[in-house]
Amino acid sequence: MSDIRCTVSLELVTDDPGTINITYKFDFPDHLNWFAFTIIDGWNGIRTRGFEIDGRTCKWTGGERSEQSIRIHYGVNNGPGTTGYVDTGEWAITRLPNLSWQWSYRSTGPVPEVTERYRIPGEGVISNDGAVAYLGPHEEYVDTAPKTGEDFRLVVPHDAALCDDPVDILSALTRASNSLEVGALNDSVVAIAAPTGGYRWASKGRQRGDSGFWVRDDAVTDETNETWVHEYVHTRQLFNKTDGTYWFKEGTADYFASLAALDRGDIEFDAFHGFLTRRADSGAVLADPGTWSSNSTAYRQGRRTCAALDCKICEMTDGESTLVDVVARLNEDGDADDTPDVSNRAIREAVEAVTDADMSDWFSKYVRAARAPSVPRERKMFALQAGSPASEPTLETDTEPTPEPEPETEPTTEPEPTPEPTPEPEPETARRCPVCDTETTDRLCPTCGHELDEAPTGEPPKSGTEQTCPICDTETKDPLCPTCGHELKEDPTGREPTREPPELGDEIACPVCGTETAERLCPTCGHDLAPRCPVCDSIGSPHDEHCATCGRCLRS
Repeated sequence: MSDIRCTVSLELVTDDPGTINITYKFDFPDHLNWFAFTIIDGWNGIRTRGFEIDGRTCKWTGGERSEQSIRIHYGVNNGPGTTGYVDTGEWAITRLPNLSWQWSYRSTGPVPEVTERYRIPGEGVISNDGAVAYLGPHEEYVDTAPKTGEDFRLVVPHDAALCDDPVDILSALTRASNSLEVGALNDSVVAIAAPTGGYRWASKGRQRGDSGFWVRDDAVTDETNETWVHEYVHTRQLFNKTDGTYWFKEGTADYFASLAALDRGDIEFDAFHGFLTRRADSGAVLADPGTWSSNSTAYRQGRRTCAALDCKICEMTDGESTLVDVVARLNEDGDADDTPDVSNRAIREAVEAVTDADMSDWFSKYVRAARAPSVPRERKMFALQAGSPASEPTLETDTEPTPEPEPETEPTTEPEPTPEPTPEPEPETARRCPVCDTETTDRLCPTCGHELDEAPTGEPPKSGTEQTCPICDTETKDPLCPTCGHELKEDPTGREPTREPPELGDEIACPVCGTETAERLCPTCGHDLAPRCPVCDSIGSPHDEHCATCGRCLRS
């Protein structure tokens, strides 16, 4: 034996919710002189065999070489939902602590490496790299992507109540594995459904390590903000974000996940385009997080910029290349043991390598300045794989989508007969918005909502005239938007009156860092505690159940 072998075991502590036991058992090769094991975070009790304890470091300096062990009591959470991981005593969704180790060996032997294997003596599942695990009773569903050979294990705790069929979730994941040709494949991927009954999770999902993640059990695959594939995309990114490239890490995950739902036929193109072009953050510079209103900018403006960049690449290469090829190039510099930081310069150079064109001006305009690019409305511009058909058979690109049923609270009225509408001429070239300087071919500026073709002030839209909803970007002839229910009248730009951000009043715990505050922005991490509507992006109160602007449920 030439390597340092480490077996890691995880166990629930039923009488101490919030804490699990982790045991590290070592076998050392004969030519090892000493070995030091440092626990960086999360432990609150320790027992060892064969090691001397010095603060957070345990050191072996010789003696017995087999079955030497360190057992720690590891704190999973400081209360349900505040850290992104939860232990109830009966079950746990947990990460493993961060560790570091050092050793010395005699040069007469080969260079030793630490090899780890993971086991759960009771019920549970752990990702191959030990980064994320579920302990407790559960059901498990498995499938394999036929093209890539990636195995997927969907873990559903007994306390979870899936809002989607496990078959549909696995199908979405395997199809994404087959379509996302960026390299960085794993032998096996673990996806855990996080129970939502009584738990306030810090986010809709969280990925950690190379091949594991959890997603709330109420997530579904037929929505634009598709979380299962979003977290899976992160397992295929062999690069780390910096503060200045957070937008690309999350923007590509958001964009590829929504694009995968479109390719599957689970969402309509209008909903997809509306999700990408939802209101941009005024004054936000993607490369400078200090200009962001919240971390949501990385997702909202990031996916919009990634979509526009994908279309730009498609246009410049006659459909031969896409943003997928850019991510593949960035992945070439990393591997499972070394994920380098990626810079905006590296992203730009990867785009230039794919397009064989200078992209400096584009990145200066849309990544290093407070401008949001427009996103084309042509369905043929969007596909996960270069050269793929522009649409699935279930999608019609040249017809209006079937309207959603009107909300139950709205009375159903028969439309009055109207004359044939006079079609509004489409602009042949991009125009510059006089308010925010954004270039666009749309009638409404995608950044600030300013209407480039002015209508008479205060007049409601004429019956039968096609309008573009400023909330969700749906085109309709109805006075009520069939997608979000927004009433198209009054302001000629269609914008809602400016709303003051709500006051929180009572103190609440920040779901990101746990700080209790009555302020809207968390004073510790800056997280915006007021929820944003997923349809119209309006800001609500933390205690609101429904959006005051469009009526969408804020808890869905």
